[in-house]
Amino acid sequence: MIPQAGLSLLLIPKERVERIVKETLVEYRSLVDKDVIVRDFISHYLAGYDVIRVKFEKSNIEIKTFLKDLLRKKIVGVEIVEESSEELVAQCLPAYFELPFKRVLNRMAIIVSSMHKDAIISFKNQNHDLARDVIDRDDEVDRFYLFSIKQLKIAVMDRTMIESIGLKSAVECLGYRIIAKSIERIGDHATRIARSTLNLKEKPDENSIDQILKISDLAKEVYDKSLNALNKFDSKIAHENIIKASYVVKAEEESTQKIFESKQSTRTIVELKLILESLKRIAVYSADISEVTLNMIVATKAKENRTYL
Repeated sequence: MIPQAGLSLLLIPKERVERIVKETLVEYRSLVDKDVIVRDFISHYLAGYDVIRVKFEKSNIEIKTFLKDLLRKKIVGVEIVEESSEELVAQCLPAYFELPFKRVLNRMAIIVSSMHKDAIISFKNQNHDLARDVIDRDDEVDRFYLFSIKQLKIAVMDRTMIESIGLKSAVECLGYRIIAKSIERIGDHATRIARSTLNLKEKPDENSIDQILKISDLAKEVYDKSLNALNKFDSKIAHENIIKASYVVKAEEESTQKIFESKQSTRTIVELKLILESLKRIAVYSADISEVTLNMIVATKAKENRTYL
């Protein structure tokens, strides 16, 4: 029995209730755009369906190949169990015990950290192979992100699953949903830095490179501290980190002005600005993680200290 707000009790059976397999059919009676199929499949995946049947009116080898490639690159725990000329059947494996939420989140965070580091190295050394490798790693981040969101959605709909994914209460689900999205967005900005590196047709001047490297170090420090505050549930670190993020925003504005005043080509200036913008966004999203951490700390304390009159 778990006390809830409003003097109610949540009753959770001690013995695990056997789950009912949820199956759905997504049927297309005409030709549709690939992006529509992707959005439809991901929506059903996140909704917690165990079996997703995708049926086409006519055989479409190209679409089926595209969808299978999507499942391999973007989604964790999905296997094709049946296939015909007009249908694909995907089985979503409930690997919640083997891969609990916090382990998924930690894996995402580590990959994103390495992406940021390598994106900046590729920029500094104009290493295009490394930049492409960073871009490829974004698929792995997306896979873990979608899996984490699916876990949180299932936990919200089925309270018995909360402990199974490694969380303590439903209150944590909303906070971790925002944190997971922030980490995924930081990965996107590391990818954008790598893409800008590929788009550079000439090496920037040394002053511009030095400014970007310094801001990158600051942004990386804010990101690392945001995770440290989250893991330790430390409000002091979280507060300090939010302040440090504001320094990155200010430094980005100053560096942008200097780059605009430099005598580099317009294309180079544009790409450098995009890199600076991404570094700023990394710091801002990291500050968001710290803010959510503070909210979760307060919510936890409020729950522990709640008294009923």
